[in-house]
Amino acid sequence: MKKTIILCLIALQGCNHVVPLKGNYQDIAASAVISKPPSAVWETVLDIIAERGYPVKFIDKESGILISDNISLNDHSSFETRTGTLYKPDAYIAAERFSNEYPTEARKYKMGATWTVRLKKLTDSTTLAKARLDQVTIDAYELNGKSTGKFEKWLLDELAR
Repeated sequence: MKKTIILCLIALQGCNHVVPLKGNYQDIAASAVISKPPSAVWETVLDIIAERGYPVKFIDKESGILISDNISLNDHSSFETRTGTLYKPDAYIAAERFSNEYPTEARKYKMGATWTVRLKKLTDSTTLAKARLDQVTIDAYELNGKSTGKFEKWLLDELAR
């Protein structure tokens, strides 16, 4: 009887595996040429950090690099449906799921990521900005997530305003 229960538990655990993401997601930094001098774009980056309360891990104005610490993106995360589309098409993060679940809401999990911005002077009045959402974390689970590219687009649009 004891062996049967143990074998059943092992069998049930074996059925619950991580389902990899089906969709195509952003693996490289997004970039944009911004018609502003680098100093003005840098100020906008700092304004975004201050307004949103994003923690900073590394900042170096001279090299134009800023790396955030982990930021919560629970409200901007989504799981895929059975067909590989996102429940929330405007999500910043697409997250893997366990095979026995098809959660429609990501809020019960703590999801976050770090982001990197690199600014490079092209001319006195134009700046190349690169943005990337990386190091996606999903609670303490062994699930992976990927950037959908929406965060990078939002950030680059904000820098260009």
